[in-house]
Amino acid sequence: DPRTLEPHYALLPVWMLHTRWKEQDFLFAMNGQTGKLIGDLPVDKGRVAAWFAGISIPLMILTALIMLL
Repeated sequence: DPRTLEPHYALLPVWMLHTRWKEQDFLFAMNGQTGKLIGDLPVDKGRVAAWFAGISIPLMILTALIMLL
């Protein structure tokens, strides 16, 4: 009956996660069944740059060596 105003519990497998990183707050939700995350996760720009350089520089060297042969 939609006119009945009684509270009902809803148990959802969702975890709300909060973390603080480099003076910034990050809030995201995790599905308890699938483990999927929704929200903005902290990213270290230095690590991203190092990862990109670690992949791209060897590929450029390999390409240059192949072109010389």
